[in-house]
Amino acid sequence: MHESRMNAAADLEASLRALADAHAALLDAIEAQREAARRADPKAVESATRAHLAALAWIEEADAARREAVERLAGPDAASIPIATLAAGLPAPTRDAVERAAAALRPLVERARRERAHLREAYASLVTHMDGLIRQVHRRLSHAGTYGRAGRVEAGRAVVSGVDVVS
Repeated sequence: MHESRMNAAADLEASLRALADAHAALLDAIEAQREAARRADPKAVESATRAHLAALAWIEEADAARREAVERLAGPDAASIPIATLAAGLPAPTRDAVERAAAALRPLVERARRERAHLREAYASLVTHMDGLIRQVHRRLSHAGTYGRAGRVEAGRAVVSGVDVVS
């Protein structure tokens, strides 16, 4: 096998392993976000969110390396070629290593997708709940009738008054 293809195959394996590590970090960050939200700890939410964003940046970087390695292996139009198809054209030890790395990555990607969807739903529910609480507080504190039933400022009756500025 040509040396540049061997290097590309090694880079592909390394990028798949980096993607697996990045997805594991993402799952850890998601769990930290879930726990921070459960505890209602704003500092922990902020820290976990930063870890989440860092993991996403790591995933983006590793995926760029994967795309570059795939392109070196199979050409510029290879983006849609499955890893198994690419690995099939590699010598046995290299093929096995790439297939193992891809197999380790798949469940992490699927779990991260599910967990991110659950986290998104949980945060949406929390936001809706908090919005309802804020509206109730506004309604209870609005003795002057400034806030309407939705907890928002509404136009009320016209107030008619006069001030004698002559006397």
